[in-house]
Amino acid sequence: MPCSGTSACRATCSFATSTTSASAGSGPLVARPGRVLASPRFRFEGRGRSSDRARPRGGAAAALGSRGERVIRLEESIEVARPPDAVYDFLAAVERYPTWLPGVTGAEQTSPGPVEPGATFRLTLAGPTGPLAADGIVVAAEPGRRLAVRGEAPQGRVEGGLDIEPVASGTLLRVGVQIELTGMYRFAEGLVAGQLRSSMPDALARARDRLEAEIPA
Repeated sequence: MPCSGTSACRATCSFATSTTSASAGSGPLVARPGRVLASPRFRFEGRGRSSDRARPRGGAAAALGSRGERVIRLEESIEVARPPDAVYDFLAAVERYPTWLPGVTGAEQTSPGPVEPGATFRLTLAGPTGPLAADGIVVAAEPGRRLAVRGEAPQGRVEGGLDIEPVASGTLLRVGVQIELTGMYRFAEGLVAGQLRSSMPDALARARDRLEAEIPA
């Protein structure tokens, strides 16, 4: 059941969707390859490919985390008719987020330098009573291949990442997220999972369409 009527839930889902996609910069950024600051606990499990470019495939599930929190996990995939390096660079540019991610009204890098492990960023989300800030850190950056982040917001903790793989049509993009809800948001687990399930495929489709429109084949 989507939580479209609950602005707090929408903000949570916007934060989760945003954090899966990349991290961050106030202008064009170049990611440095190779370093891993810390391995995120969530790694992609499914390796199957989707042939449906119009609608990414995936699902959401809830489980118990190591500390007993309720954990929501989601994975989606989509094919993009552009090379892996172009897909990575587009998704690593946080200044583009407000153009394709619902609920994200602002984004900036809060540390100097390129997108690399240890780089920090802040997203501004539309909240129930006003803007909400969500802070994150890059934990892995392999240009053209993989990007992973961790984030904190009033609603909970998020770990997310993307895997990029060359395919005949261009790029297969897999995006995954794990959310540990905290405080009163633990009781909205079903709403958050439902909203993620419905909003993430649409967000990825918008990112694909914008990427293919902006970047020449």
